[in-house]
Amino acid sequence: MMVVMMAALLSYPSSIVRCADPDPLQDFDVASSLVLRNIFANATVSKSDGGVRAIVEPKHLGVQSHQGVSIARYLIEPCGMDPPHTHPRATELITLLAGGPLLVGFVDSSIGQLRSSFLQANDVAMLPRGLMHFMQNIGNTTASIFSVFNSQNPGLLVSSVGLFRLPIEVVAGAMNQSPKVVKHINKTMLPI
Repeated sequence: MMVVMMAALLSYPSSIVRCADPDPLQDFDVASSLVLRNIFANATVSKSDGGVRAIVEPKHLGVQSHQGVSIARYLIEPCGMDPPHTHPRATELITLLAGGPLLVGFVDSSIGQLRSSFLQANDVAMLPRGLMHFMQNIGNTTASIFSVFNSQNPGLLVSSVGLFRLPIEVVAGAMNQSPKVVKHINKTMLPI
């Protein structure tokens, strides 16, 4: 019995220590090109009222498919936004290529304060892993944004969608509203 308990205890930490993408097993794929041309042609594209998001999956990265990174491109229409969301497994580095200006921000987890800035063309902002953040085009031309994540699988949880997956009574209590009001808010939300 003691041997079984010791074996279980010794194996337990190894199952929870994985905090990042695994180290690459090779420098690059020799069958792939070093240059990634027209990379967004095979991207997973989603459209919303705010614009277009194209996310490149690791299998389309060729030479970089096992380097622990992923990339995305956003086209955000004037007054459009990438709604509040989190990436539980990655920090996001965004570059405003053109258009805007772009309001970006995140909520600091230590004191719950909004940290935001305005980006002009060629500005870069870092959005820390796991923190709720957003982007909003406050300009009158489409904002073209390039993002890099330090994970092959950054994950995505849109805050409003995640909130309304909880029991209505829990959301109502957190918002200090009646369940009826919360149900109404949920019904009037735009689809993501």
